[in-house]
Amino acid sequence: MLSYLFMGANDLEASARFYYAVLYLLNYVKQLLKGITVSRFLRRWTNSTGLGAATLQPLDDEPASVGNGMVPARRANSGAQVDEIHAAGLACGATDAGTPGIREFYTDDFMSGTTESLSGARSLFFKG
Repeated sequence: MLSYLFMGANDLEASARFYYAVLYLLNYVKQLLKGITVSRFLRRWTNSTGLGAATLQPLDDEPASVGNGMVPARRANSGAQVDEIHAAGLACGATDAGTPGIREFYTDDFMSGTTESLSGARSLFFKG
């Protein structure tokens, strides 16, 4: 079970625009973090189950990049929402890393779509 996820970003403002667009569609809400430098933790979100996500500059001060193939997955409410989320990500400058569709190698009703953010991090959204 995913409790929280840090997502590295080189361009914090562009990253925030991307995650606002896609996480909003999954009912995540923005949270403020008290006592933490805004330039380090630009934005944080949680949803009704308490799962959290934050975008930040890497703590080691190295450029953000894809982290050893990590692709976090988030459940959507429907196949239509997978399409909507994927399109929202692309509209904010992400690239298509997996066009939404049925992935029969999982199950015959598992649908997913994957985007790659401006920093090269992938996010998978699924229904199934």
